[in-house]
Amino acid sequence: MKGRMKDLARGRLKRSSFVHQAKRLRKGLKDMPSNVLPLTYIPEQTPWKEPKTHIEIKRTVPGVYSIKEQSDVEKRTAAMATIEDLNPVEAWTRIYTDGSATNAIQNGGAGIYIQYPNAEKDTISIPTGIHCSNYEAEACAIIEAATHLAEKTPQTNQVVFLTDALSVLQASENGKLAKLTTALGQLNYLRIVLQWIRDGNWSKPFPRKGNAAGVQGPPQAPVGSRGNAPCVG
Repeated sequence: MKGRMKDLARGRLKRSSFVHQAKRLRKGLKDMPSNVLPLTYIPEQTPWKEPKTHIEIKRTVPGVYSIKEQSDVEKRTAAMATIEDLNPVEAWTRIYTDGSATNAIQNGGAGIYIQYPNAEKDTISIPTGIHCSNYEAEACAIIEAATHLAEKTPQTNQVVFLTDALSVLQASENGKLAKLTTALGQLNYLRIVLQWIRDGNWSKPFPRKGNAAGVQGPPQAPVGSRGNAPCVG
């Protein structure tokens, strides 16, 4: 390109192209510097080809160690400090989910508690099936939370799901929960984190009933009434 611009075009057609005009300007301006730097290469930028969101699955908690190394109070303190330090409520939408079933195999229920940066809160409780395991109820809780959040206008570009369902996070990481993947893909957030917190080592907004479906307090998850858990798959 630099060489072509030094000589006037000798074509028979009278055309006015960028190169042609550049050559005329160069001929008329004698004081132009000769040490012209080449154009800097800019890599192709195609943001429409890039994923909209970045999903992280975290199966460990910084500062929380084995049972022998820490007391329950120390682990609970470390877990809550992790939430406050890494996912401050003013910058994150925080979602607490829980699910359980009677005797771990029937009458499942799920509870969801959402904290928004503007101090608004949502509580949701759903039945997850008469024939439902703890695992299915926990998965349904996260899926229902993501589905609910997709219908809301985002107040921030970051959301964290806090759950004690380690097996659900492992299944999602291995691509075994298609409905969960689909639900998370509908969220208009740049960063989505699924954070595991060991049950008993953090202060949930709702304590578990223990021997009945769902959760106690806000929200109250009803006994399952949908047959088999419909949201797991």
